[in-house]
Amino acid sequence: MKVKTSFFVLGILSLLPRAAQAGKGGARADLARVIRGLESHPALKGKRARVAALFYDLAGKKVLFTARPDEAMAPASNMKILTTAAALDLLGRDYRFTTRAYSLGKIRAGVLEGDLLLRAGGDPSWCDKVPGRDVETVTAGLAGALERKGIHRVTGRLLVDASFFDRRFVHPDWPEGQLQAYYEAPVGALTLAEACITVRVKGSGKRGGRPQVSLEPRGAGFTLVNRALTVRKARGAGLIVGRRGPWTLVVQGKAVVGRTVEFRVAVSDPVAFAARVLLSGLRRRGFGFRGGAEVQAGAAPRQDPPSLVWKLETPLPDVVRVVNKFSHNLMAEHLFKTLGRMKGGEGSFAGGRRAVLAWLLGMGVSLEGLEIRDGSGLSRKNRLTVRVLTAALTRAWRSPWAKAFSESLPVGGVDGTLKRRMREAPLKGRVRAKTGWIRGTSALSGYLLARKKEIAFSILVSYPPGVGGFNKYCKAAQERMLGILASESME
Repeated sequence: MKVKTSFFVLGILSLLPRAAQAGKGGARADLARVIRGLESHPALKGKRARVAALFYDLAGKKVLFTARPDEAMAPASNMKILTTAAALDLLGRDYRFTTRAYSLGKIRAGVLEGDLLLRAGGDPSWCDKVPGRDVETVTAGLAGALERKGIHRVTGRLLVDASFFDRRFVHPDWPEGQLQAYYEAPVGALTLAEACITVRVKGSGKRGGRPQVSLEPRGAGFTLVNRALTVRKARGAGLIVGRRGPWTLVVQGKAVVGRTVEFRVAVSDPVAFAARVLLSGLRRRGFGFRGGAEVQAGAAPRQDPPSLVWKLETPLPDVVRVVNKFSHNLMAEHLFKTLGRMKGGEGSFAGGRRAVLAWLLGMGVSLEGLEIRDGSGLSRKNRLTVRVLTAALTRAWRSPWAKAFSESLPVGGVDGTLKRRMREAPLKGRVRAKTGWIRGTSALSGYLLARKKEIAFSILVSYPPGVGGFNKYCKAAQERMLGILASESME
């Protein structure tokens, strides 16, 4: 593999010391005390945590403070920093996820004599989190395109080519007991509604009655088994909603009279789910399909038929923003697989891994100790260092796509996953950073826009996973460290 070097990344790597730099001076001593205090916190009950941290002055091109810069730790959702930065760098900020529809047959008197082919391009944006990409709007756009082509009835099928990605929808590292949770939604080249079915359960008007259950989006073809009952008081009430097999939903437990509760359940096959919903939506709008929705088996030829009916494009920055602002796992994995597809011809988890590792190697980053398994950080086997994360942040800061990346990060006390943190001076509005948490790991990496400095930073904490509630102490320590940097001179 040919290794390309980057001056500013190599510069930061050459400046980073191998051991903790606590030196003289109040701020450095304060930072070291915060780390020691967290590592031996009373809540650990004699056990130990480990903290890695790095703060880098972007303008001065110098390290301000570092501890354990090369100790590889689980990054949790800080993995999304690498995924989104690599996507903007390798794909380009002008990259667009593109979905196309083609008519496969002649059109006579409003009838398409053949199939309508939908060629998916890995777009994860068809949901309420991206303006203009909710399911109803997308379906209406496709319907309008068919009308403009004079198509009102189709003798064939809605045929879906989803070969842009592989059909390994779920990563083997992800917790098996959480595969129906929205945050472990499956990853397919055609997806909508975040690959989840929303189940709304409303208690009936009288005690003992069956609650009313509705599903969104409509038309997926789920069989509903409603075993729940309605009670008058909230005490003792509780509902369980989940899948039994791929296409059966079961509602159990007790609902409260007149009260609505909402659940989001991940589907098992995102491509078939999306195809069914789209077909149902077209039929409701008066388009007749003699055939049903069918996913093309195997890898389809990639040449485009000449009969384009519809094209929908989503800019990459729109997806990157949702990934980082809301720590969106599914969209991160779509970026990961897209990197694999576009840079190595394989839209898979393995392909994404190779693409991101090659990107890091091309920056001159040592891969020793690193492990990249997925794009979202859900895998507990991911391992990154604060040195690597800070190098990626530095590259992003100096890149042509810096604005798209920086603006995708949550802002302390303002929005995203940091909206309820850092609400007071000196941090409110001055921190743009990605949060991260899985059991036993707490992470925060990004930028501190201090009065006299712009600082790239990364803080990773590893603690015994059996210590419940420890993340609140990690968050407090992270914010204390940033407060020290924001308030004190590091000269």
